[in-house]
Amino acid sequence: MLRAGSPEPAAEPGKWNRLYSVQLFLATRPDASSTSGAAKNHAQNMAKDPPCFEYAQSSSSRLTFKDDDEFIEFMREHLRESHGDMVDAFPAEDFHDLATNGMARVRRYGFDDYQDIAAYLALMFEIAPNFDTEPRLAAILAEVDEPAVSRWNRLFAADMSDAWVAAEAAYDEQAWFGD
Repeated sequence: MLRAGSPEPAAEPGKWNRLYSVQLFLATRPDASSTSGAAKNHAQNMAKDPPCFEYAQSSSSRLTFKDDDEFIEFMREHLRESHGDMVDAFPAEDFHDLATNGMARVRRYGFDDYQDIAAYLALMFEIAPNFDTEPRLAAILAEVDEPAVSRWNRLFAADMSDAWVAAEAAYDEQAWFGD
């Protein structure tokens, strides 16, 4: 069900740069600021210098929480840093519901680690709440027998740039609160 005040996708300069905000959860190259804010330039930049996503392997860098509610509060505060207007458009209860929906979606793909879940939720805000319905992205996500790190690396390979642009173009605000 669509909630009143559901945000529209952000269209400000530097939007694609924040695709790299997933770096809190997945380590990336530090040169992300070289990309421009336009989606068309994103694909060109990805082709020139594709990001390499790798997990930090030390246990001290893993995200740990006592429960999902604590994790959701962490995500609300973290996402507020880069998407304040979008996050604040949702009352706390609605944000909890959309985060719970996102967590259910990512867990269907076999991602149970909070680091993976955080990256997925960040992509919901950065690209579209339904980014996982883009066929090429969905195919990779659905390969549950493949390790998470391999799937993340494949999702952000240079040849996937058009898929990310298509996912953003197919933004569906209904996806915030369920399938």
